[in-house]
Amino acid sequence: MPTKLKIAFNEDGTGVINAQFYDENDDPATPNTINWALTDSEGNVINNREEESIIPAQEVNILLTGDDLEPGTLFVTVWGTYDSDLGSDLPFKDWASFKVRDALI
Repeated sequence: MPTKLKIAFNEDGTGVINAQFYDENDDPATPNTINWALTDSEGNVINNREEESIIPAQEVNILLTGDDLEPGTLFVTVWGTYDSDLGSDLPFKDWASFKVRDALI
């Protein structure tokens, strides 16, 4: 299941990760389950964001704020299951990296 992620952040700010889900035909699709995690470039979990659940929808927003936004390169991983003509409860997993810029003040 292809996932589209849109991301941009500053330290000490608030950021939203927008994830949209599509089936193998690139048609909008709603997963059965959605989970996410936030890690640094070493694979360390940031702010206990290891296995967060989201109510399934075709498009979801993941809110990051405070201790979620450490300066440096971070990774958000989104995974879950979906149904399609190919089968039921098929797994999906996708990730994106992004930079959090240092606060100037």
